[in-house]
Amino acid sequence: MDNEDEIYDAFDYANKFKFGVITGKKIVAAVKANDVSEVKRLINLPVDEGGLLLLQFTQTDEYGKIAIQTAEEMDNQEILSLLRKG
Repeated sequence: MDNEDEIYDAFDYANKFKFGVITGKKIVAAVKANDVSEVKRLINLPVDEGGLLLLQFTQTDEYGKIAIQTAEEMDNQEILSLLRKG
């Protein structure tokens, strides 16, 4: 692998990471909005479109809560089920 390939791979990884963070924020917002279909859509994204699971499920809201904690507080069993399956 030459330097250009390494640089390309690094940018590719950084982009996937950033997409994962953005997706995580969107999941948190969808849970708060009680939008089951959006939660489903977001957690099923392929990796190159933001589907990095670790980032999706560790993103916190302004109070430091992750999506599953918010869903638990809202007692939304359908969203909880989706998030637990991941």
